[in-house]
Amino acid sequence: MPVKLNTTHSACNLGFIFDENLTFSDQVSSLSKSCYLHIRELRCIRPYLDSKTGSTIAASIVHSGVARNFSQGVRNSVIFSSER
Repeated sequence: MPVKLNTTHSACNLGFIFDENLTFSDQVSSLSKSCYLHIRELRCIRPYLDSKTGSTIAASIVHSGVARNFSQGVRNSVIFSSER
């Protein structure tokens, strides 16, 4: 009796989103949405910030998002490989 498998466009494993072509486009999209959301939240305090401070905070949000995303994937892969 044949077994029917359901396929999916992408899957999350070790903190990264892998798509069917391994382009990481879903991962980049997810990270972009997260950073955009946080940058939009800056609008609440924007009237109290000068341009340079606002730019610095926005850049920090993006850099921390990328670093957090990368370190989470590395940490998860180290944990996974040590469990073997």
